[in-house]
Amino acid sequence: MSVVVNFIKLIRIQNLLIIAATQYLLRYFIIKPLVEAGGFELVISHLDFFLLSLSTVLIAAAGYVINDYFDLKIDRINKPEKVIIDKYIKRRVAMGAHVVMNTLGFFIGLYVAYAVGNWNLAFIQIFAILSLWFYSTNFKYDLLAGNVIIAMMAALIPLMVGLYEVPLLNRDLQIMYSQMLEVFDYNFNKIAFWTIGYAIFAFFMTFAREITKDMADIEGDEAYEATTLPIKWGMTAAKSIASFFYVLVIVGVITVQQIILPDKITLGYIVIFICLPLVYNIYLTFKSSERKQFLRASNLNKAISLFGILYALLFSEILSQFMNQETF
Repeated sequence: MSVVVNFIKLIRIQNLLIIAATQYLLRYFIIKPLVEAGGFELVISHLDFFLLSLSTVLIAAAGYVINDYFDLKIDRINKPEKVIIDKYIKRRVAMGAHVVMNTLGFFIGLYVAYAVGNWNLAFIQIFAILSLWFYSTNFKYDLLAGNVIIAMMAALIPLMVGLYEVPLLNRDLQIMYSQMLEVFDYNFNKIAFWTIGYAIFAFFMTFAREITKDMADIEGDEAYEATTLPIKWGMTAAKSIASFFYVLVIVGVITVQQIILPDKITLGYIVIFICLPLVYNIYLTFKSSERKQFLRASNLNKAISLFGILYALLFSEILSQFMNQETF
């Protein structure tokens, strides 16, 4: 198998595509329709947004590489068939790729921050790079710390779109279209609401998935004296906490649907593609006792998360039906 194919596996290309899709779907199918409904346009150019997404993907890819680099010994126990570093790709090559991707990701992010006129936004890339480094080197196997860091990184993916777009919209539109703003009475808190909502969804789902992965990897983690949640508090507690976050997601999406988008299409979508699969995943999580069973629950979590992201495609289609509702 070629080095290129193994490198693609190392950086989890399928996850990177989902990261990019998340940002694009949020911007063009959530934020863009909301902005245009007020008679305005997005501020960041298509090219600059592509570069922002590329920066995110590069930093995430670097995070996957450094994670596998420091996990080599444990991965030889937990998943020997998936070990790539030292087997197909040399350690120094992996570390070099990590440095190059992080450097490119940071400077691309720095350029986008300059292009939109807000240097402070570059600290987002710095925060992500440092968080993923310290996660791999210090916190991954500490009680809850690693889970929280990765969940925060997942939440940052949709949050970045709002952090770059919303402040600029408010600034530019208040300067250029102050009279139009009074006419439309347009509230940019709606954009912030959806951005933060997706971020919370990503945080809860990722946190639950990380706990599930800890349960799947308990054998190797115990061999290296890790203090993950299932090791420290037991499997029953770990299953209960993961399931609790699934319940939070179910309650959250149903509440949002009933208050914000009380249409039958949205209700049907979230029941079929989010709520019922989550209920099944709770059952699957408690039923699991072997690594392959926990991995099945983890994969189902990913599928549900993807359907949550894909709801954005429906959102733009039904938006016009609710524009005159005060609660929306």
